[in-house]
Amino acid sequence: MNNQIREMKSIVESNPDIPGPAKKEIISRFDSLPEPLRTDVWIYRMVVGFLGISVTITIIGGLLLVWKGGASPNYQMPQGIIAIGSASVGALAGLLAPSPRQ
Repeated sequence: MNNQIREMKSIVESNPDIPGPAKKEIISRFDSLPEPLRTDVWIYRMVVGFLGISVTITIIGGLLLVWKGGASPNYQMPQGIIAIGSASVGALAGLLAPSPRQ
């Protein structure tokens, strides 16, 4: 539950002007709000998509540099791009690997 909902819940709980049954109803509605990171599948899909695009662009860029320049030192892949591609592959592996169940 995010901080704003917790704050609103504490305000409702501490407000003496709200009658008891209404207070319980408001708090139960706060508790029943869905959490977007757990319920929204589009967030997960977008993250995987952007990471996949990043990996693909890195691979294609590297292949184009090798194809155009061959062994010339002027056409080497920048280390920052290699780092972005490597981090994207690691993040994808972490997202797509099954999480251990307790």
